[in-house]
Formats: sequence, C-alpha cells, structure tokens
Amino acid sequence: KEIEFKKNVLCKKCSGTGAKDDEVKTCEECKGSGRKNISRKTMFGVINQTVLCEECHGRGKIPIIHCEECHGNGIVNEMVKIKIEIPSGVDTGNVLIVEGKGEEIQDGENGDLHIVFRVTPHKIFHREGDDIQMIYEINFSQAVMGDKIEILTPYGKTKINIPSGFATGT
Repeated sequence: KEIEFKKNVLCKKCSGTGAKDDEVKTCEECKGSGRKNISRKTMFGVINQTVLCEECHGRGKIPIIHCEECHGNGIVNEMVKIKIEIPSGVDTGNVLIVEGKGEEIQDGENGDLHIVFRVTPHKIFHREGDDIQMIYEINFSQAVMGDKIEILTPYGKTKINIPSGFATGT
C-alpha cells in the first residue's frame, strides 16, 4: 500500500546546511565542536555535563546567510509517499517499523517510521483471535436434511457441504 504523511526532511535547496549558497562559518559559541561543557555547583559537589550547543544545534557551523526555504534550519516539513508491505494477519494496535523512513536529520541516520494499524470492522466477517468468522443463516430443512450452499470468503465465493443434522450455532 502507498501511504502519504508529513515528516521532517533535509532541505533540498541547501542540502540540509541551512545556508544560502553553502556559505557557513564556525560556531563561536562551541568553537565548531557542536557541544558545550557546563559545570554546576551542587550540594554534592561540581557536576560536569556536556550538552548540544544551543547556537548551532550540534552542527558546529552556522549559516552566514540563511536559506530562504528552511530559514537556516536545514530541515523542512513536507508530505512524502512511500510504499509499504502490509503483512497478513495484522490487527488493531500492531506496529510495523520501517527502518530509515522516519524523520531525517543532518549528519546522521534517518529515524525509523512506526506505523500503528487500526483495522476497520468488515460488514460480513469478524475476527476471533487469528480466525475469521461469519454468521450465515440457513433454514430448518437445510439443517435437518443437509445441503450444499455457496458462501462468500475473503478470497471469493466457494461451495460448502452442510451435513444432515446440523446444530444451531455450529
């Protein structure tokens, strides 16, 4: 099935750099490392922590002139279409993980797409665990004498034999 959804993707105009004409400069806040060391004094002593630089968002570089398309973020939110294979037997609440088709990020691997299924009820068939069932009413004489009837299945019509002495609810 082909599905369509919105997700973050690298800006095509700037190739995810966030810069017009690929002109970037080294971030002055983190000196190009993309990380900052923070020290905090607590009652237990000094705690050192390394965090992403807030100025360059961990990239180490800042656009000189921002890209008009993504406004310097390097990422835009857009509709995408992908084709997925839905496994047989899925039920409401089942999750299909499609590796690498989730959110795109700069300088790293794309995230995974998690598809959560919601199966709509069928007019004729219903599920009992892994089984598909349907209710088909027959008349009294068919139950007593037996008969050969045509029924609908998920794969089309088929004929089945009703043995004589068929009990209600069977």
